[in-house]
Amino acid sequence: MNLTEQQKAALRAVQAQEGRKWKAALRGMWERAYYPGLGDHAATLQQLRNSSAFGPAGLVKVRPGDLEEGMTPQRAMRQVTAAMLADGYSSAYEINNGGCEEWANEVAALLANTTRPEDHAVETWETVFGYADTSHVFLCIDGKFYDAECPEGVDDFTKLPLFSKLPNPNQPVWMIDHNGRTVSARPSPRTD
Repeated sequence: MNLTEQQKAALRAVQAQEGRKWKAALRGMWERAYYPGLGDHAATLQQLRNSSAFGPAGLVKVRPGDLEEGMTPQRAMRQVTAAMLADGYSSAYEINNGGCEEWANEVAALLANTTRPEDHAVETWETVFGYADTSHVFLCIDGKFYDAECPEGVDDFTKLPLFSKLPNPNQPVWMIDHNGRTVSARPSPRTD
């Protein structure tokens, strides 16, 4: 179904306002050419009604997912997390403990293939902990940090849930950006 983002937004507005029976409500609105509560979308809804490419017959063909907005970082994260859970990971925490690099690369690739580069500044970052050659790979998108457990994002990478679960949350942590440069470090706490 080839709908513009404006048309999808108008149909989503009807869906949000009318609930489960939104298609029946929209057919009624079309019969009266009256769109209560949908003023900003009225012209677009009427245009859809009068369109030979859509009209009432096209409304019947609308399926769940047809009205979704373009790929967002959160949608990409949910999609990759769900796929990895289906592939055998038991939780987002487990993804962060063994599949974090795969997760970050998959999300970044999905966004690169479904959005314009200027829509989101996506970078893959890695932290190196001060022991046992352990690291965690996560994303920095538009200045916020994300991993499989934190699709809502945080402003400080040390606030990602995995960091609070470390054996010693005060251990030194070095952050390496996607170019391999050390860009931030949390030094060891003073013990004197």
